[in-house]
Amino acid sequence: MWAERRASSVIKPTDQARVGEVVLTDPTQETEIAVRIWRPSQPVQRDAVKAGASDRGLPLVIYVPSWGGRRSENDVLLSTVASAGFIVVAMDDISHDRPDPAIDPADETVRLAPFSMQTAQDYASFPTTSERRTRLGYDKLQRVLAALRGGQPTTMLEGADFSRIAVVGYSFGGAVAASSRVG
Repeated sequence: MWAERRASSVIKPTDQARVGEVVLTDPTQETEIAVRIWRPSQPVQRDAVKAGASDRGLPLVIYVPSWGGRRSENDVLLSTVASAGFIVVAMDDISHDRPDPAIDPADETVRLAPFSMQTAQDYASFPTTSERRTRLGYDKLQRVLAALRGGQPTTMLEGADFSRIAVVGYSFGGAVAASSRVG
């Protein structure tokens, strides 16, 4: 009960967020990356935290899904975050990407591997597999950030402040988010 009251005083959603699907062009590989973007549907009223602070636009939150997850896996949560005054961009897990013929075959095997902890071999190989998978997820995150910063025209990103970006993830996506540097 306390957590619910505390959360409602920290995040006060303004309304339902607008959501749209956008295809970004990956500048490094000249491929496409589909993302889902949420943004407030109403202008966000900001309290003056610092006297004379100018509004720099809406901060971005990049969402990394779980192992095998989709950009739509936490729609309600991400819509709520957006309605509180953020632009939220979510991508699919790397397992949903097209095969890259230039990738190391071992990376491709890891990219497509389902999450499994049913055998002793699964447990033994997990540290290596998860490290490699985190790196592949991080690489994709960097491509998404480069595409977003590249200024691709979409009304869903209007007013975004690219100097204020947070990366969050769910489950295994949290490992990718924790390894990221967006500065």
